[in-house]
Amino acid sequence: MRRFSLTLISVFLVCAAMAQTRNYQSADSVISIVDAINNADGTIYIYQSAAIDAIVAPNQGGGSEERASESSSATKSNVGYRIQVFSDNNMRSAKSNAEHRKRLIEQARPEWRTYITFESPYWRVRVGDFRSQTEADAAMRELKASFPSMAPDMKLVRERIK
Repeated sequence: MRRFSLTLISVFLVCAAMAQTRNYQSADSVISIVDAINNADGTIYIYQSAAIDAIVAPNQGGGSEERASESSSATKSNVGYRIQVFSDNNMRSAKSNAEHRKRLIEQARPEWRTYITFESPYWRVRVGDFRSQTEADAAMRELKASFPSMAPDMKLVRERIK
């Protein structure tokens, strides 16, 4: 049996080598992609999606200092706070518990956005897009008063907000 498997592997390797030599007659005839581009007689077209254009376009012009200040102000404006009301990694019940808590909070406070996230292995429910910590603290006090059973699980989380 072992001799058969060695023979089978040998035949496979010989076939692979023959196929490779058929595709590439000699090492001198292989042309790299860079050589093909440099020696091209025609025009080369590069197709790019609009999403890439949107990402690249702002970076085409202006100094690097200008881009750095724009990106830092955008980052600062997106950082805020959310109230985490649930976090669990129980494979059987965490998802349904997260959805249940989300529904309860949405019914009580429909003006606050509620998010369910899954970051393996945790299911989490977070509430709100609060710009300041004092605003988030006030909202958390309201939630604790409305849902005393969830109060021990609640905490403020610093996160990018919408």
